[in-house]
This record gives sequence, C-alpha cells and structure tokens, in this order.
Amino acid sequence: MTYNKKKTTSYYHLNEKYDLNFSDYNFGFDWEVFKDFVPDVYARYFTSSCFFKFVSAGRGTHKTWVHIGYKFFLGCNFFDTSSNILRRYANTHDDTTFGDAINVCNFLYDKYGIDLGPDNENGIEWPKNLKEGGEIIFPSGVRIAFAGYANGNKIMGKVGKGTGILSAWTDEMIHAEEKEILTDKELDKRYNNLRISMFRSKSLKVSYEKYIDENGVEQYDLDSPIPIKEWEWTFKEWDFIKQEYVTVTTYFHKTYSNEFTFNPFDKYHIFYKKFVTPFLPLNDRIKKILKDKNQIYSENKQAFNGLGIFNLRLTMGAVWNSIPQITKKLVLANKEERPDLYELEYYGFEYNDSDPSIYVLRNYRKYIKEFDLENFYNTETKQYEFNFYSIGIDYANGSEDDTVFLLSGYQLNEDGTYNKYLIEEKVETPENRINLSTTIEYFGQWIIDCFDKFDGFEDSTFHYDINGHDFMQTLQSELYKYIGYKIKMFKAIKHKSTLNKDAGLNNRVTWLRKMFSQNKVYGNLESLPHLDQCLSELKFGDNNTNIPDPKMYQDPYDALFYGSYPYRYKLF
Repeated sequence: MTYNKKKTTSYYHLNEKYDLNFSDYNFGFDWEVFKDFVPDVYARYFTSSCFFKFVSAGRGTHKTWVHIGYKFFLGCNFFDTSSNILRRYANTHDDTTFGDAINVCNFLYDKYGIDLGPDNENGIEWPKNLKEGGEIIFPSGVRIAFAGYANGNKIMGKVGKGTGILSAWTDEMIHAEEKEILTDKELDKRYNNLRISMFRSKSLKVSYEKYIDENGVEQYDLDSPIPIKEWEWTFKEWDFIKQEYVTVTTYFHKTYSNEFTFNPFDKYHIFYKKFVTPFLPLNDRIKKILKDKNQIYSENKQAFNGLGIFNLRLTMGAVWNSIPQITKKLVLANKEERPDLYELEYYGFEYNDSDPSIYVLRNYRKYIKEFDLENFYNTETKQYEFNFYSIGIDYANGSEDDTVFLLSGYQLNEDGTYNKYLIEEKVETPENRINLSTTIEYFGQWIIDCFDKFDGFEDSTFHYDINGHDFMQTLQSELYKYIGYKIKMFKAIKHKSTLNKDAGLNNRVTWLRKMFSQNKVYGNLESLPHLDQCLSELKFGDNNTNIPDPKMYQDPYDALFYGSYPYRYKLF
C-alpha cells in the first residue's frame, strides 16, 4: 500500500456530520494508516464502544505497540482528546513505555513518513525526563501523559485547555512492578478515582446520542454509542456456527475507554478476577479454541451498569508471521525443554495450578485429616475436652486486613507427641469492623463462649503478633471484668534466622510444611473457610520465590503459625 505523506486530512464533512472535533492537522496518521499499523486481530477491540477493555495474551502479540499507537492516533486526529499511559509509578515509564513510544514513532516514520518522535519538526513537545512522569504535548494542546496510579489524586496528570481524557491504558498489570503493598481494595479505589475523573471534562466530545435531562442539561446517553461509519474496519474472522472464516465489518467509536494488558497471566490479580475470569474464563474449551484459532473475544455491553466490557485473548500464533525469526526460535526451543514456560509465552495461559513451586501450602492441605469434634464431647461435663489449647492471632494491621483468631486443640499420643486439631476460626473482616470497642466485644464474647464449650480452656495460651499488643491488653482487661481471670497471652514467637528477615519467613514456610507432613494435623476445612482460602491460594512472591507474596491474603496463615510454633517440641 502506498501512502501520501501529507500532514493534513480534510475532516470537514466528518465534523459537520458527527461534531466530534476532528483535527485536520493529523500529520498523516489517519484511519487507514492506523488499520495498517495494527493487526486485524485487534479490529474488534479498537472498534468496540465498551468502556472496559482487557487484552490477556502471550508474549510478542504487539499489545504495547498497538496501545501506544492508539494514543498517538487519538492525539493526531482529534483536537480535544488526551490520553493516559499508566504504570504503578510514573518514574517507571522511562525504561518501559517511554522507550516503546519512541520505537513506535520511529516505525511510523520509517514506514509511513509520519514524523511524531522526539526530534519531530511538527511542534510536538516530548518530555526531557520522566522522574515524575511526563507528557507528549501536541500543538492543539492534546496530551499523552505518562502517569502513575500511586497517588489517586494525581493519577490524571494534566490536560490541555479544551481537552479531556478519552482513553487510559495500563501497561503490564502485574504485582511484580509494585514497590509498596497495595491491597486489592486500595488498588481498585485508585482506579475508581481515575474512571470518575475521566468523565469530568465538558470540552471533550464523544460519539454518543444526546438527551436533555430533567434539569434541562444536555447529557450523553452512554447506552447509545454512535459509530463513525466512514471509519470502517473489514477483516476475516472464524465463525464458530458456520465453521468457516467470514468477512466482518466494524466501525470506530469515539468513546471513553479504560484499557488493560496482562502478561503474564496472574489470575489472582483483583482486576483479572473482576473483569476477565467472569466474562472469558480460561477453561478447557477456551484453551482448545486458542490452540486451534489463536484468538477469541467476549463483548458484554450491558455489564457494569451499561459501561460494557470487552475481553480479547490472543496467542503468539495470531501474529506469528510478524514475529522476528530469532524470537520464534527462542520460543520453540521451550516447547520441548520447558513446556510449562512455552504455554505461558506462546499461548498466554495462566500459571499451572498443579505446579507445587508456585504455591506455599496448597499441596500440603492433603495432609490435613478430617475429624469429628463430637468424639471429644464429654456428656457429663457437657464440654469438649482436649489436653490443652492454643489460639493464634493475626491482628489487622491496616484498614483492609482481617483480624483472625484460630483455635487449636492438642491431644497426647502414645509416643509422647501430640496431634493438633484445628477447631474454630473467628474472623472479623473490614466490612464488619466498626471500631475498637466493637472488635473487643466481638472477640471477647467468642472467648467467653469458648470457656463454656471447652473443658480446661482457662489454661489456653493466646499468641499474638506485636501489632496486636495494645488490642490484646485491652481485650484481657475487659475479659477480666466478666470472668475474673486473666487470659494467658504471649507475643508470638518469630521464626528466628541468623541470615535475614526473608530467611526467617522462608524458614516459617519450611516449618509449616514439616508440621503438615507429619500427618498429625486434623481439621475440617469446610468449617474453616478463611484458612482454607489462604492455604489454597497463597503464592510465593514474583521476586522472592521462597517468600509468601505479601500482597496476597495471608492473615490465617500468620495466625496458624503464631498458634502452632510455640508447641513445636510437642508436635514432632
């Protein structure tokens, strides 16, 4: 295809028809160039009117390039349309997306003669450094901001006068990039701020039907997007009903979008669980389709109160012909030597759940044997009886954490060791937490009930993390008013190490695994849902592969260790 390297395109007729602030001064980066630059496998993705858009794909599928190209396309073709490129921290762009943006512009110049890069002669300003983020500013005032989502109030960066944010894309949505611990709820909150901010602009014109609300104010009807029929995209697509390739035509919409790319898959990421799995789960049927056809999509325009969500899954096979030969050889070498790695790279599949190296304790759940608590019931005393009890306590150290009390009973064996029985868990979640007084009352009443239910409970030992010291002191004082007895409390013993903090945590994992593998731990995990979830899902971190990921749910894991380790000499 031959392209005219002109800098302008007449959009007079489009502005008359759609009133969308098309910019004639587009440096030659028009719709036809954009379609040629982006592989057809992304056609539906970039023409969908859905607000939420997710690409979950194998490596080398051009995810980064096409999204950067899309931001430049918007900046070139509309004089009111700014965009955001987001990472965890603004200063991480310099070594990632900023360099990719330069490479994209070099490619556009070499192939199409479109001059957008740092040394352009078209008046496009590039940032000098990205220590605090930066912006590419077009002569129209439109900006592409390299922003961070570490600060919810500054997440949007700046926009030029008369412009607004139409598109925000997050590159490589993975936990490994984060330098601080963000809970799932905190991360979700940051992005909620972004979404709300995107709709603030009164200058940005979008392709939705308009209506007059009850206050006489003109509003956009987000349920009624208007396609730009002059910007069509015709491509071939596999029809699963007809079992053949058919010709499909879609049309571009100038509508708000919040885009995410995942590589590699982390199916336990909050956004993956919220936006991807419910709509396009990677089950056996989807895996087969991907292996056969290399792509599949899901579009639900009614989801999230009508904002809509579009999911696209791709394998490297979808763009195999455009992948460098050296990359192909490297990937194919893993097909025989490392099939697990090949599935991640080529197909973009999720981590293999059966791989014991990924999970901390999942494969050790099998050693937990069920028991009948009624076998320990004394009909004369009308109480359950064990030789002694311990309670491990992980106190909520933040507003998003659970407070967990895990009760265990111990029974003497003939060999002089003890069996450990996981009896009850008492958990207060952030949703149920009101204040310290209600928390004291919640756990205090549970302890009082345990005095009634379990014989010898007055000798129980409570082992708490240092973060819960003040809380436990108050709890002890309040309980004394009711039962006239001070519960036995101890600061939890940390697993000591002569190396460093991480080595101590590593030893904790080793010790718990040893405890389970002794076949002396009993528990009914159906009645311990929080502990069961933790044992099933807790993974090692991406960087420290022997240390539990601090961003995952591990409150019951800590409570289990605190209540068990003091009795290590009695267990084995």
